[in-house]
Amino acid sequence: MWALAYYVTGIISLEFDDPVSQVAVVWFPAGVAVSAFLISQRSRWPLLFAVLLTTRIFLDFQWRHDWAATLVHSCLALSAAICIAWLVRRFARRNDYLHAIVLWIIVTVFVCAVEAALTATWLSLTSDAPLQRLLWVTWIANITGVIFTTIAIMSLLHDDLNVCRSGWLARLTGVTAFVLMCLSTWFIFGVNSPWLKSDITDSAGSAMNFALACIPIIFCVVVSVTWAGRGATLALLTLATLVIHHTDNGQGPFFLKGLNPGEPLLLAQCYLCATALLIVFLRVLAQSARRYDLDTGRAAGEGVMYRLHPESGEIYWDDNLREVPGIDAPVLSTFNDVLERVHPKDREKLRRHWSTQQRRRGGASLTFRITAQGSDTRVICDNTPGLMADSTGEVIVGNWQISHYK
Repeated sequence: MWALAYYVTGIISLEFDDPVSQVAVVWFPAGVAVSAFLISQRSRWPLLFAVLLTTRIFLDFQWRHDWAATLVHSCLALSAAICIAWLVRRFARRNDYLHAIVLWIIVTVFVCAVEAALTATWLSLTSDAPLQRLLWVTWIANITGVIFTTIAIMSLLHDDLNVCRSGWLARLTGVTAFVLMCLSTWFIFGVNSPWLKSDITDSAGSAMNFALACIPIIFCVVVSVTWAGRGATLALLTLATLVIHHTDNGQGPFFLKGLNPGEPLLLAQCYLCATALLIVFLRVLAQSARRYDLDTGRAAGEGVMYRLHPESGEIYWDDNLREVPGIDAPVLSTFNDVLERVHPKDREKLRRHWSTQQRRRGGASLTFRITAQGSDTRVICDNTPGLMADSTGEVIVGNWQISHYK
């Protein structure tokens, strides 16, 4: 699946390839690679790297690119994708999506800068293209490709972002907003109206030209709110198709006199990235507002509270234990019952995590694998605030939630 997505987005991106420097102004496969490494288990990263590298080499072979440049550029690009995924998964806070997104943006900017510097230096030594232009184009193309494509893919695949608003009114609102988004984008970017020309020199007219480009963003946000994650992906892909098509044809607000070839497409990609970031921030903020139950303080969604008595090893669960590991409460009534179902490599970590000595130091979180019914393995995030006390003695109180990390 990832190889196919990488290949298709690569074919689209290479349509905007510079035949001299062999640098694509638009590079969506960067986001596909980052998404693949973010979602996949780390044990599969070497195989995934090899598959994507083979796909990239095959793409460049079709476009008759230089083999040496292809190999260097491909290895650098995929290494950057692995770096981004590893840093995000290593330093992101569990269940804190806002922190993860901000971290992902910062990491993407810096990693893409390093990758662009190395790639531009190599290409400037092997071609006649100037280093400064190669650096600028490669950096912006990689950043925008990672941000836009990753948001589109994650909105499609992430369970927490795919809860649609129910009711006919929400569906009708989504349909109406989607149609208006398509029409407004076509009119603003594709229709050469006398008062909306791309070569206008009047400052007021230029301001109006750019201000109108915000209208499709409004409708795109409405679609993402009413149709949830999959609707956001559809809206973003549709908007990107229309904007890039018309901009490449020399139409729309971003095709201005005085810009170098390829720069209007860079502006269009920045416009699309800003739209995608606005959508994902609004959705994360909306989700954060309902993350905790106002009455109990318990995390909303797939989660379960527990009380562990360290001395006896008994565990008392909330009523909905089956929703998280898919196991009935009587089956996990003791500490040893839990350890038997935990992955062998994670048992010692959980044993230390639940030790009274560790809990006296304060709160902590731990991600581990547990076997549910049959052979189904789930990844659980355990959040424990610390050690408490009741009439029976010391008690460890915590929360289990499904983790989307592998």
